[in-house]
Amino acid sequence: MKTMKKKDIEQAAADAVKVIAAAASEAARTVANAAAEAVKVSNVKGADDHDLLVVLNTKMEDLKTDIQDLKDGTSTRIATLENEKLNIRDSYPILYKKDVDTKFIDHEKRIKTIESLNTKLSVMLGIGIGILSFLVSLMIYHILGK
Repeated sequence: MKTMKKKDIEQAAADAVKVIAAAASEAARTVANAAAEAVKVSNVKGADDHDLLVVLNTKMEDLKTDIQDLKDGTSTRIATLENEKLNIRDSYPILYKKDVDTKFIDHEKRIKTIESLNTKLSVMLGIGIGILSFLVSLMIYHILGK
């Protein structure tokens, strides 16, 4: 279960890198296209400066809109990946809690078993010592008493 979630996190990170790389590539293409259009407009013979500025201004507005769209799409994708990723505080119940609880219950059972065995052993040793003491005193009584 741990390995599967780690792989999911690694996959999400790889997906995020791919999304960012794709967005950067798209932005570079958009800028290149806008620059190419600007060069075409500037190469037109007989165009006056005002027309050139209007066309460049329009192209810049389109470029701003394209970049903003890419930024919004990338931000949305990153936000989605962040929401779907496994946080540290969320990982304990999913990855570790069941194993820890199982081990805890097992350890509690073992401790109780050991405690009861220790109690039984102490009682048996006490009884054994009492019996041995009685037998030793009986032997001394018979040896010295006769």
